[in-house]
Amino acid sequence: MWDCSTDDPRAQRAHKRLQEIRSAACILVIERGYDGFTMDDLAEAAGVSRRTLFNYVPDKASAVLGPDGVGDNPQVALFRDGGPTGVLMPDLIQALDSVMSEVEDPSMASDQHALVERAIASDGKVAHLAIERFTHLSDTLATLICEREKWDAGDLRARTITATFLAIVKVSLEEFSLRKADSDFMTVFHDVLDADAAVRSMR
Repeated sequence: MWDCSTDDPRAQRAHKRLQEIRSAACILVIERGYDGFTMDDLAEAAGVSRRTLFNYVPDKASAVLGPDGVGDNPQVALFRDGGPTGVLMPDLIQALDSVMSEVEDPSMASDQHALVERAIASDGKVAHLAIERFTHLSDTLATLICEREKWDAGDLRARTITATFLAIVKVSLEEFSLRKADSDFMTVFHDVLDADAAVRSMR
């Protein structure tokens, strides 16, 4: 992925084009639905050739939701190494925050996130794809937790933590869809985390 913080004009142009493609994909979802356009339609909407389009995104899901996986997020690496506080659950939430709110250009964060969130809220298939992404993320997190805590692969504790995380994400997506434009996804996610913590504290 291109780093927009670099002074390299070519990298900056590539990053700008990627954002234009992603924005066009989200707008097409909002206007036509996920199944209502093709990659050829996306290329036309983004003003690029089909060949150029596939140089930037491998498929429609990646165009709408961004790359799959945690990549080389520094907070994830810090979590795997036992940081930042050494306490598992707060550190996990901080790493998740970083992964889910990560954008390549802070100046475009609000607009791009708003488009992705509107696409998720407007089309059930996109919401389902988002859940699939989070399922993959939960599997990755289970591995990271086991590595961090020196647990055996597939440890029940790690699977329980990540299953809980996936359930929280599903509820967050449902709640976000209900609220529509009244809130952003990360606010909803933290509201659900707070609700989960409140339930756990009940006696």
